[in-house]
This record gives sequence, C-alpha cells and structure tokens, in this order.
Amino acid sequence: MSVTNLYTALGGSTNSSLYKSYANFMESLRLKLRRWNLRHKGVEILKSYHKACDEAGIKCWLDFGTLLGAYREKGFIAHDFDLDVSMMAEDYNDKVIKCLIANGFVLDHEFFLVNKLSGEKLICEATYKYKGFPIDIFFSRVKDGRRQCYVFIIEDDLAEDERAVNLYEFDPVENLEDLYVYGNRFNGPTNTVNVLETIYGSGFMIPDPNWQTASPKNKRVHRLDISEYFGKCVKHSN
Repeated sequence: MSVTNLYTALGGSTNSSLYKSYANFMESLRLKLRRWNLRHKGVEILKSYHKACDEAGIKCWLDFGTLLGAYREKGFIAHDFDLDVSMMAEDYNDKVIKCLIANGFVLDHEFFLVNKLSGEKLICEATYKYKGFPIDIFFSRVKDGRRQCYVFIIEDDLAEDERAVNLYEFDPVENLEDLYVYGNRFNGPTNTVNVLETIYGSGFMIPDPNWQTASPKNKRVHRLDISEYFGKCVKHSN
C-alpha cells in the first residue's frame, strides 16, 4: 500500500495542509528523477527514435523544449524533464508504429483534437515510453501552406482526461537542419530559429525556468475556443 493510500485509509484528508505538502514534495522528487533520467537516457532515446523513423522511411525532427535545448544549449535544458519530437501526421501509420515498438518504445497515451459540434477526432500527439521514460511525438499537418501543430494544456476546470488546446503555425518542413545534443547529430525542422521564436518568443536564447505555454511573452500561439474544441487523452499502458 502506498503512503497516500495508507494516509487516506486512516482517515487523512486530501485537502489538509499536511497532505498537500507531502504531494508537493513527492512531485518535486518525481521531477528531479525525470530530469536525472533525461540527462542519462535522453540521447539514447533520441537515437532510437530517429533509428525507428529512418527504418520507416519518414522525416522526423526535434521540437519544442528538446529543440530549444539542442539549439541553445547543444544539449538538454537544465529544468526540462521530457523529450519532444515531431513527424508529419500522414506518416504516423502501422509501419512506423511497428518500427517504434521494435526499437523498444511502448505506447502510453494519445491526444486527440475533438470538435464538440461534429464529434470528429483528430490525432495530434502520442506519448511513448522507452525504458520507462516518456517521449512526446507531435503530429503536424499542412494547411494553406503552413505547418500546423496542436499542443494540449491542463486546466483546473476541465475533466481529468480533457485539455485546452493551443495551435501553432510554422513554415512547412522541407529540408531538415543538423542540430547537436552533446555532440550527437539529430534532425531539426526547416527554419529552426523561426520555429523557436513562434513557440517561445524572440527572447528564446535567454533561459527562463519559469516559462509557461500560456505566458504573455508568447504572442504567436492561438488558443482554441474551449466551447468548440478540446483535447481528449486516451491512455493505453497499464
């Protein structure tokens, strides 16, 4: 029995200051462990991901925090705790899924963009685990000459499996750029600087451990109307 289950079984309240302090402490430990694992497993995971995509014959590239770390730090961001990569949505098929599995990846959960009016669902992100460590794969689509990517955001007033949705638009990925993580070459998207400015703003070269997706500094992100669209999380692993 976990400490949390024992505490509640003995009548402890999850609203108490003691419980909240314990929960914050455990979350801090969890993030420290994930940061440690990122430093020690990250390059291996990225190599395995690129290998799987090469075997499937598709383009893949670093994105979001992992892209920022590769460009600015030539490594990983000190306060980061996961891996972000991308591919085109049309390339996410049975072949690439089999290649990912064959290279040690296990599907953990997927995010779908849901149209509340029509009920239409569009897969936009999948999180796999490699030796227990998460890697987020974002799926891009081209519309009106722009590459579109959706990111899902936790908000307190939504159900546990629902998310708010941010839309980013970039140049289409044509020629991949070389980027290095601790001396290891990986793919970057077309016009990496423009991609990073779109996500993080023009000051992306200045480290900001308190940066948030919804930060006022980020003027280029479009938040979808929650009354029309929301993100749905579908879990797969036990």
